[in-house]
Formats: sequence, structure tokens, C-alpha cells
Amino acid sequence: MSQRTSHRRQLAAVAIAGAVALAGLVGCGSDNKSGGSAGTAGTTGTTVAQKPTGTPIKIGTVATVGMPIGTFPESFAGVKAAAQGINAAGGIDGHPLVVETCNGKFDPNQELACARKLVGDGVVAMIGAMPLANVPGYEATLIKGHVVDLASNGVFPQSYEGPNVYPIDFLPGQAFACADGALAKQTTGTDQVRVIVGDSVGEKSSIPQFQTAAKNLGSQLQEPVLVPQTATDLSPIVQQMANRGKGLVSWFVSPPQTVAFVAAAASAGQDWAFCSADGIARAQRIKLGAALKSFYVGSGLPSLSEGAKYPLVAQFNQQIKALVDSGDQDAKVSMENFPSHALRAWLGVQAFKQIVGGIHGPITAPAVYAATAKAHVDLGGTVPPLDFSKPVGTGAYPRVFNPIVSISRWDPAKQDTVPVPGLKPIDGVKALQG
Repeated sequence: MSQRTSHRRQLAAVAIAGAVALAGLVGCGSDNKSGGSAGTAGTTGTTVAQKPTGTPIKIGTVATVGMPIGTFPESFAGVKAAAQGINAAGGIDGHPLVVETCNGKFDPNQELACARKLVGDGVVAMIGAMPLANVPGYEATLIKGHVVDLASNGVFPQSYEGPNVYPIDFLPGQAFACADGALAKQTTGTDQVRVIVGDSVGEKSSIPQFQTAAKNLGSQLQEPVLVPQTATDLSPIVQQMANRGKGLVSWFVSPPQTVAFVAAAASAGQDWAFCSADGIARAQRIKLGAALKSFYVGSGLPSLSEGAKYPLVAQFNQQIKALVDSGDQDAKVSMENFPSHALRAWLGVQAFKQIVGGIHGPITAPAVYAATAKAHVDLGGTVPPLDFSKPVGTGAYPRVFNPIVSISRWDPAKQDTVPVPGLKPIDGVKALQG
């Protein structure tokens, strides 16, 4: 494997938050179109809205589905659920939303082809997409077509760089929030943070950023323990970590090694506190059971269990469940995998609805492009109010509009993450400065 491919795989692992491959559970077609109508998934209340009959509004999204690295259809599921809910309520001013999806297949050429196809098909926005293999080419194609990239699930710098990108939270900041000294002290009684890192060029590139975050967030980062890329027995790594005494434990290794490491620690009787950026797929968390009783997650979005506090989260839960119940495999796998990524895409469609509500005239890609650049979006407290005219990022991530990261804890009994009392939100941009 080349160093370039290894680096891309490591960053992809951060982007998918330590996902475990569930390949084969969903279809692998390169594209699909879907919409919705009155009475379809996501209808709320008892009022029956008039079926939207205006000119369809096309939106698109891209993700990797059914490949050896894994299958991540959360972008597809979130956008579809939102579109069906909006269409069931009459569309956007009578215009139905039509969703076009494309499988990037973790292939640079295919990802570029997806961007070209969707732009050519007339999508006016890309929402919740997760480009992994060719982000520069993907974004350049969108810019050329005057298509915004809204609420991306991407983690590469290019997903926070171009004039067309409008993330609603800051995924890279979430990956390094585990260097938080307050979390380390609360969970271990020390300010020490221990991390295992894959012994590859790509994975080791995370070390300087983690060191910067530790310095800014008040923790002491111990010398990382390197894990051979081919290692499957992680018990020696567990012993090395145990020899270093107390400390919060985090990782930048492959998804299979993440699961093997947690299982080996449990087998060795280690009662450690773990932390990562969304970390381990939900199905794997449930399978690991008590081994993850002290597992903490950096996130920019609320937990799905917070529907009572955030009406939009409750609405998402209802609409994604309806999509699952309808037999949609993308939705089914998303809820087993990383539901928060589906929520991000779903919220992106809600943001899109607000943006196009201010457009007078045809809803075209250039019109959406211009409107988004000056839009103010309120997503019901799920994220801070967004002013898309004023990015707050710096350095490699200039296009950040919401840098806030919160730490939540995985609750094995609830099978969901829950808020952690006593921890203050983290500014992910400031954590990586320096």
C-alpha cells in the first residue's frame, strides 16, 4: 500500500469515527433517485398536507457504500428521511425534494465521477456528503458548477476550505477533544492521556495535532504507543499501556484494531476510560457491552436520546424510524452504524429548507450558492445559530461556522450516548491552534 493510500485510509477512519465494516448489508448501485409524497415516512401530526406538485428541487449526496473499508450509507439515509418528511408536509413552497445519491466506492475516479454526474443532473446542493478518496477533485467540481457542499460528513481540510463548503459542526475538532484535561481528571483522577497510534505515515500524522490539542486543553499526553498495521492480537499493546499507569485512553488505529484493543483490555481486567470521536459503530458498542462502560465520545451534535430537549432530534428519530420500518436498508444500517452522521445529513436538509425559503425566483444552483453565503440558520439548538457569512476557522480549517465540541458518554443500558455533567464544551478550532 502506498503512503498516499495509507494516509487517505487513516483520515477516512477519522471521518467515519472508527466504523466497523458492515459491507454487503446495503445495495452498491452507483446512484439512485428518491423522493416522497404525502403519507410517506416522516409525516407528523394528523394534518394531511397537499401533495407537492411544483417543479422538483434536486439535492444530492455522496458516500462510500459496500466496500472493503466499510459501508457508510448514513448520508443517504439522513437526506432521504428529511426529504420524505418535507414532501409529506407539502414540500418546499409546493416543490417536492428529489434526492439523488451516488456511491463513491472509496475510489478517487468514482468520487469525481459522482460529483460530475450530480452536478450535471442539476442538483442545487450537496448535503451531508462523505467524500473520502478524492476530496480536492470532488470540491473543485462542485465549485465549478456553483453547487454548495452543506453539512458535510467529511473530515479532510478541503471539507473546510473552499468557498462552497458550509459545515454545521467541526469533525476534526471532535477527533482531538479527547485530549481534554477536564475529562481526563474526571474519569481517571489525573491529567494524563494515553494514546495508541497505528504505525503508518498517515496514522502517525495525527500525533502533532493531538499534542497541540493536549497543550491547549490542559492535559499531559504520554508518548504514543505504536501499533503495527498487521497486528491482530492487541494484548501486548494493552500491557504496554498498563505499565504506564493511570490515564484516559484514546486511539488512532484501524477500526478492527480499535475493537480488538477494547476487547483485549477487558480480557486483561483493565477498567479504563476510553475516548474517541464517535469511536465505534453502534452495533459493535452493543456487542462489547460492559467493556465500554466508561467510553466517551467527542461530538458536535446532541445524542439521539435528547429528543425531549431538542424537537428536531425527536423529529429526526421519528422520520428515520419510519424509513427503517419501510424497509430502507440505508436507514437500517445507519442506525446500526453511526446514527449521528445520518442526523448531520438530516439537519443539513433542514438548513437547506431555511436557505431556499429566502430565494425569490427559481431555485437554481447559483441561486442557492448566493443565498447560502449570506444565510443565517437556526437548527433549534442542536448546534449554535449559524451565520454562514462569518466563518470562524483558521489555519487548515478556515471554513468553520460552529467549532463547539461536547463530550458525551456511551450508556450500555440505554444503548446511546448521554451528556456528561460537569464538562464544559470545547472550542475545537482553538484546541488545534498553535
